[in-house]
Amino acid sequence: MQNNKKAIWYEKAANRWFEALPVGNGRLGGMVYGGIAQERIDLTESTCYSGKVEEGNKDTASTFVPKVREALCKRDFHKAEELSNKVTGIRDNYGTHLPMGSLNIAFDVSEKDASKYKRSLDLDKAITQATFNMGDVHYKREIFASNPDQVIAIKLSSSKEKKLGFVISYDGEQRPHQVISDGIDIMLTGRAIEERHTKENCGVSYSVCTRVLIQDGSMTNSDGVLIVTNATQAILYIAMHTTFNHNDANKLCMEQITAAQKKGYSKILDEHIRDYSKLFSRVDFDIACENRLNIPTDKRLEKVKNGVEDHGLTALMFHYARYLLISSSRENSPLPAHLQGVWNDNVACNIGWTCDMHLDINTQMNYWPAQTTNLSECTKPLFDWIENTLVPSGRQTAKKSYACKGWVAHTVSNPWGYTAPGAATYWGFHPTGGAWIATHMWEHYLYSKDMDFLRDHAYPVLKAAAEFFMDYMFVDPMTGYLVTGPSHSPENQFIIDDGKFTIGLMPTCDIAILIALFDACIEGAKILGMDQTFARTLEEAKSKFPPYQVGKYGQLQEWLEDYEEALPHHRHTSHLLGVYPFGQITPEKTPDLIQAVRTSIQRRTIPEENWEDTGWARSMLIAYFTRLWDGDMAYHHILAMQRLITETNLFVIDPPSAGAEVDVYELDGNTGLCACIAEMFLQSYDGEIHLLPAIPKVWEEGYITGLCAVGGYEVDIYVKHNQLNRAIIRGEVPGMVTVKYKGHKKEVQLNHKGVGEVSFATLDG
Repeated sequence: MQNNKKAIWYEKAANRWFEALPVGNGRLGGMVYGGIAQERIDLTESTCYSGKVEEGNKDTASTFVPKVREALCKRDFHKAEELSNKVTGIRDNYGTHLPMGSLNIAFDVSEKDASKYKRSLDLDKAITQATFNMGDVHYKREIFASNPDQVIAIKLSSSKEKKLGFVISYDGEQRPHQVISDGIDIMLTGRAIEERHTKENCGVSYSVCTRVLIQDGSMTNSDGVLIVTNATQAILYIAMHTTFNHNDANKLCMEQITAAQKKGYSKILDEHIRDYSKLFSRVDFDIACENRLNIPTDKRLEKVKNGVEDHGLTALMFHYARYLLISSSRENSPLPAHLQGVWNDNVACNIGWTCDMHLDINTQMNYWPAQTTNLSECTKPLFDWIENTLVPSGRQTAKKSYACKGWVAHTVSNPWGYTAPGAATYWGFHPTGGAWIATHMWEHYLYSKDMDFLRDHAYPVLKAAAEFFMDYMFVDPMTGYLVTGPSHSPENQFIIDDGKFTIGLMPTCDIAILIALFDACIEGAKILGMDQTFARTLEEAKSKFPPYQVGKYGQLQEWLEDYEEALPHHRHTSHLLGVYPFGQITPEKTPDLIQAVRTSIQRRTIPEENWEDTGWARSMLIAYFTRLWDGDMAYHHILAMQRLITETNLFVIDPPSAGAEVDVYELDGNTGLCACIAEMFLQSYDGEIHLLPAIPKVWEEGYITGLCAVGGYEVDIYVKHNQLNRAIIRGEVPGMVTVKYKGHKKEVQLNHKGVGEVSFATLDG
């Protein structure tokens, strides 16, 4: 394991969640602790939610929207905030994702007698292991989550016969549950009930079934536990289901573990590796550096926190993020990745945020690496949820809350497609949240050139979102601009005279999102040869949007007018979305705005210790600097992420903030980092493939292969002496592609196989 560059490993067991290692198959999740005498696996399933279908729109909301707008047009923000409370959503039974409980295996060994302990996660194969010796007996545990067979599989073995003894039990947390065993299976059943987020005892029912198959020895059951003695080997299959999509969760579990038993562990393992590897192996990445593969991961991280720079650890975190996305979101996943992917620390679900689909940055960032790092299939559950759940619900919200056509969604949503405004004005009025997540469908088309997907899925969703805004927007009499409102800049407040306010007209983030939305509809209509009248209407409307503006401090203005920020060091920087992800503000196209962007970042982050540091917010800073072509500053924030907010198991955390009193895991910190590293090597907006736009000086030699570019291209990039050595570009057909490097542009011909090669001499000469 020490020679595996894509392995996370330790010389001691986990004592807490942030030391455990994750396994997942896109629906099932497990956090594996690797204890010697006591193994613990925290179990999750992506549909295990409290709450229920709840529209959330107030019956009279649409009658108050014109009154809010009237107050906003008069800049009477006190009145606007007061009236907006009549439009906010209802969240009586909104719910949250919940953990199912823990599987505990108590072994008949003495921890103090163990030697040569090691536990690991092999990212190439998506398998966790724990090994140790007890005298002359070698013990090994192997755990993985199979997507083809929809089980978590565990193999326990000893090198000598009949040296394996253990007791299996469940911990069902604080929720109503029951545990029974029948001599071969142990079953946990319960209800996903969480009182903080529901007024009724509503939530899915769930079942967790573990089947135990032993070689040698005997097995008995007693009072909800299974007892194994004198075995040589044991195979465990864990199946989990809820009633979210099925009437009988227990029946499904039994069918799957029976099928797994019939197939056998070896076949399940082989199919798991093939199935997972076909996604993970598409991209490779390495940076030449001092070899630290013989150092456990926690000690490598500790060295970085104490001032060492470890480029190999950065590469490992890039690979880890792709592993986490694959583990959280597969083509057959019933739901997209929630705030914590497919896992649950039992913390996020117990604070005000809830563990759900946040649409003001988090769900978007979860999926940022999908297109660029060759994991396009992982977006399918997101697109299915948008099209089949979010849009139908959003049509009701558009009609009931705003009396508008089309569809709309706001700051938060859940498995049932909650789309109403949030329950509080200071965070809930983000009407472009749905439009923003919908632009991921356009991105998928740009990368795949899948005309069927554009025609049948993406364009109808995008058009209906644009129809809402054509109905929702109005002309501000003070400025003459076509604006949104009520709306806010997540989740910052502005100061005017004697008050702090959130609700305003056309914050800058709305400009960025609606330009992206309208442009996608206009271009999509052109490609499909339809809706030209509608496209012209969007063009005309877009010409009336407010421009990006520079404020009195030289910053990119966050609101329609140049207000003071209530929190100058706020974690959200939504007014910079035009830089990333949308590429509307670039050093080439808008050089006059680039310094304003830098000033905005400086005002947010200097002094840096005052900034509200979170995983996703730090990823945003890295992303912005990649688009400013400043690799050294992007690298500075990668180091800061590793040193300040990366945990022992390489989860990127949110430190206590925004109502959280403890560290909280969010998937977006890891996936955001991954997407940003890809951007440092390759950017492909505006019809060009830009090589090494933000490579830091310290990355002197390395490579990244299999990245994807807009237009359906794959790109391999090799770096030597901190410069482009060569790049290989692959497309489906021969043709010309525009390549950019260090200010040089060149048309590169792809040969009859759709392959072209670029070297530093080619572009520099």
